[in-house]
Parts: sequence; C-alpha cells; structure tokens
Amino acid sequence: MARLKYFGTVLGDLISWTHKGLVIASVKVDYMQPTFLEDEIHVETSVSSLGEKSLEMTQAVYKNNGPEPVAICKSIMVCFDMKARVSETIPKDWRDKFVDFEPDLSVNQSVG
Repeated sequence: MARLKYFGTVLGDLISWTHKGLVIASVKVDYMQPTFLEDEIHVETSVSSLGEKSLEMTQAVYKNNGPEPVAICKSIMVCFDMKARVSETIPKDWRDKFVDFEPDLSVNQSVG
C-alpha cells in the first residue's frame, strides 16, 4: 500500500498500471525486531536509486512511534509496458518527478 501511495503522490496520472507501470523484480527485507498485530506501524517510502529501466525503492517500517526502523525493505522495480509485456526505459517525465521529489536521489545507469 505504501508503494502505491508513493507512486500516486510522485507520478500521479503519469503512471498507469494497465498500460505503463512498474513491476517488482526483486525484494529483500531485513527484520531488526518483530512486530505484532497490536503494534501500530508506519512505513516511510522513497526511491533511493534510479537507473535506465529500473529503480530501487527503500521502505523503512517503524512501530509504535519508535525512532528506529524494525524492518528495512529494498525492492528493484522495472518499468514495464503492460500491453507489449516488455521492459522499457523509465520515461523522462517520470525521471524528472522522481528527481524533484527525492533531492538526494542517486541517478545511475543500472540498478540492482
């Protein structure tokens, strides 16, 4: 949910999950502490690296308003043409939006 909210905030109507969007290619999660059903959690989401066709998204999970994350998730996502079923270069207007939204974003030619 946090991932979709992030893309809605940053890209708005530029992204279409039925035409051109992003697919998850890889996910790695490091758990530092357990969380339980009664815990209140929130997730901070950012794009940490931007490549030609892919990006790395970092998500930090916090519980009960704690100062340290209880889990860190890193995902590699690939720009994908949903109709043609092929990967594509991340569009320039998307790139510009990511760079504007994430001032410390690392822009590379390859991610992952």
